[in-house]
Amino acid sequence: MGKAKIGVLLSFILLLVGCSAGGGSGSSGGSGSGGGTSGNSGGPANDGPAAATGIFAIEFPGEDMSDVNSYLIPEQNVAGDVAFVVWSAVDSGNGVLDWSSVESQIATWWNGGKKTGLVIWAVSDSQSIIATPPYVLAQLPPTISCNESNGIDGNIPEFTSPAFQAAYSGFLKEFFAHYGSDPRIAYIRVGLGGGGETYPDCTAQEEASYGLTQQSWQTYVDAMLAVEHANVGSVPVEVALNCYGTPCPSSNPYAFPGNVASIAAQYGFGIGQEALQKSSITNYGDDQACVVNWCGFFLQYPDAPLHQLQFAEPTCADNSCEVGSPIQLLPFAKTRGANVVEMSISDLSIAYVPPAGQYTQAYQQAIAAFQ
Repeated sequence: MGKAKIGVLLSFILLLVGCSAGGGSGSSGGSGSGGGTSGNSGGPANDGPAAATGIFAIEFPGEDMSDVNSYLIPEQNVAGDVAFVVWSAVDSGNGVLDWSSVESQIATWWNGGKKTGLVIWAVSDSQSIIATPPYVLAQLPPTISCNESNGIDGNIPEFTSPAFQAAYSGFLKEFFAHYGSDPRIAYIRVGLGGGGETYPDCTAQEEASYGLTQQSWQTYVDAMLAVEHANVGSVPVEVALNCYGTPCPSSNPYAFPGNVASIAAQYGFGIGQEALQKSSITNYGDDQACVVNWCGFFLQYPDAPLHQLQFAEPTCADNSCEVGSPIQLLPFAKTRGANVVEMSISDLSIAYVPPAGQYTQAYQQAIAAFQ
């Protein structure tokens, strides 16, 4: 992105931050910074569980949880669920924001006395979901796609475009006005790149098609974190730590996540990483960095309100696969300072959904010990 574009963008962001610093009124059904109109309806009489920590069940968009929720919600060692705010499902560009897709995910767990962590997708982790609204894509160059080790990443927009940033900044302002102080919400993580994370999807293709550089990506992420900070409410905010691209750059690989962690600390945000795997156990034992150096950043910023981790996928109960088993990963995460771990439904089903199997007791013990 050229210097002229960056100057225009920063001027816009500064204007938005200045206008938003005092919060804002909600839109289309919101009730301002106190949360949505349905924030206190149908749930517990008080504010729900005080802690935003523990084990959270990941509910991906479109995933049918009805057969497992009856087992997971009453379980005392499951703190809540993780739901995904798909930007395009809420914002059609007509000026009216429809939060019903989010509310339907929150309600079931809140009615059971559990909170929900919200992860915002501007770009989906699923090839079948286009999370960037069509009206935004119409203002941008054609999207790109690429083949990644875990499948095809597609529908990737030019994140650093002023048009994308203006639209996403406006949406985040409305989101935080609606949910930023909602007592039903455990924590919030805003995706600034792929899924709920901060890396640029299809890095090489973005560099070739959009002229992306590590510096322009850093400028974009810094500006968007400033928007989050200007609009944050009482719900804790957490930021994913990722390298600039996958694998991490060979030169100064942790410069980008280090800068993100530093800004998060300045803003009082939590930090996290979405690829907990057994290589980190091995590397730590050999005095090497965990994935994206999350072990080092958790140690460097011990006062962050959240130290969040999510398993890489897929895990395996017997620890024979590349990712490893929750039986070994959860104790390691706790000893390294994690206070939130997001677990898949398949992992939690081994622990809590009948019939009991070979690893049920070991999973339950590992989960209970993490609390």
